[in-house]
Amino acid sequence: SLLGGIDSSILDLNHVQVETEQERTRPDEIATRTVCSDFADFAKLFADNQRQIENGIAKTARFTSTEQITPGQFYILRGVMCYIDRIIKESAENYERDNPRLRIIFGNGTESNMLKRSLAAALYEDKQGRAIIQTADEMTALMEKAEPYLSAKDQSKGWIYILKTRSTEPSLAPYRDTGHLVKIGFTTQTVEERIAHAEEEPTYLMAPVEVLAQFECFNMNVHQFEKFIHAFLYEVRLPLKVKTRTGKMVEAREWFRINAKTAIEVCQHIVKGDIHQYRMDKVNGILVER
Repeated sequence: SLLGGIDSSILDLNHVQVETEQERTRPDEIATRTVCSDFADFAKLFADNQRQIENGIAKTARFTSTEQITPGQFYILRGVMCYIDRIIKESAENYERDNPRLRIIFGNGTESNMLKRSLAAALYEDKQGRAIIQTADEMTALMEKAEPYLSAKDQSKGWIYILKTRSTEPSLAPYRDTGHLVKIGFTTQTVEERIAHAEEEPTYLMAPVEVLAQFECFNMNVHQFEKFIHAFLYEVRLPLKVKTRTGKMVEAREWFRINAKTAIEVCQHIVKGDIHQYRMDKVNGILVER
């Protein structure tokens, strides 16, 4: 079954651990900062953000909501800029109450693994705690300018594509039949070339696919842009395990419980620069205003 990799507790809200409000929001004392071994990959991001703030391209605003905390976002905590790199694998309990553990990179070359609500509590407590918000001009520059915001690596050119599967796997029927199952990926080839042998690749569920939308991206690191999209859609990702022709089970990670319209809206709001004003409705798989 393609759904064999799903933890059934994701949709079960009966096992939420009871905690006091103080326990939910107290600083995460277990998380300690360590040296970030791959800080070189992030150094340019921090330098770019600092320059953008100084030039008025980005602005800082008082931290006001836990919902603001998402991968790909920058904050200032106790005078140090920090970046949410990704969500670390979480327990069912943490998933249910929206409190994953995050990998956080700090501008002083250290990193920490903190719970989302612990980071929020620390930002609330810090009277100077700030969120860094990119303006619409800056996010538009991601698609047009020679110097991308989202990556410290070299630029590349390619396509972001949105697909649906033609797999007849019965376990996919609830998602496929309602149109709430899309794959979002990138390629430096043409999309047609990339999906030509979809039925032979686990990432395409070993089945033909249909292109719902594609966007050509200029003068940017398309891979990093794709990562930003995936991070924003993390909570509606559908983890699927696929059996290859050799019998090996492989996880397909780029499928999401949303329709094409929502996928396109997410891409558009990232480019427009106002994606921070939205969040994903995990139940209905739609984009809603905060």
